[in-house]
Amino acid sequence: MRRAYTLNRYLAIALLLTLTLTLTAAVFAWLSALEQRGTILRESRFEFSLNNVKSSLELGLELGLPLHDLPGAQELIERNRMQEPVILSIDIFDANGHIVFTTETAGVGANLPQAWMAPCLSRERSNWSSQDDAGNVLCGSVMNGYDQVAGGVVLRYRLPNRASAFGVLGRYWAPALSALLVLAGLGSLAGWLVLRHTERLLDRQTEAITGHGAALDVDTLAGPLAAGLTTLERLEHELAATDRETDRLDNLS
Repeated sequence: MRRAYTLNRYLAIALLLTLTLTLTAAVFAWLSALEQRGTILRESRFEFSLNNVKSSLELGLELGLPLHDLPGAQELIERNRMQEPVILSIDIFDANGHIVFTTETAGVGANLPQAWMAPCLSRERSNWSSQDDAGNVLCGSVMNGYDQVAGGVVLRYRLPNRASAFGVLGRYWAPALSALLVLAGLGSLAGWLVLRHTERLLDRQTEAITGHGAALDVDTLAGPLAAGLTTLERLEHELAATDRETDRLDNLS
């Protein structure tokens, strides 16, 4: 019974470890989903700022004004820039990619990078996003009253680095926990097999000592282990004799 109890306890510990790792994986998956949801919500406000600038410019273009002469355009992008400290810059450019308004001190007259020209001047109403060395890029075209591309707006921003334990391990939690689960399972199986084999040898050696089974070669269990079993058996006999003598004395009294 004691051998079975030991095996059951070992299996319970292994199952508890596996369950703990599984629950940890579930928690990390939940945190990852929350992080992705938070990223979407954080970036949606930049979409709102860009669309706000685009719609304001298109209202002026519908009146027949050229893009570079729109009144209040500079104040508009400055105001949106101040509302979001993580926005690096907001640029307004014409149909040729020349910047006509910008929140940077020396940006007017510069050209958009060639790789941004096609997506930022597309007739598609959806915005285009990318990354550069400074951070994230978000841009979209503006249409005039004749449904022609008159230019566009590019917004560059950089989100703060969320340095945390999950932020550092978030990218590697899935393979790491999968590897831990596999190792825990293999370790539990190997440990259970070794323990089971060892306990079978102990049972056979105990039966040999008590005369209820064939003797084993002591070297198969190592000398100190066999000696310990012999000492344990002798102590059990002495304790049993002591108990019998105590019972006899109690009966006499």
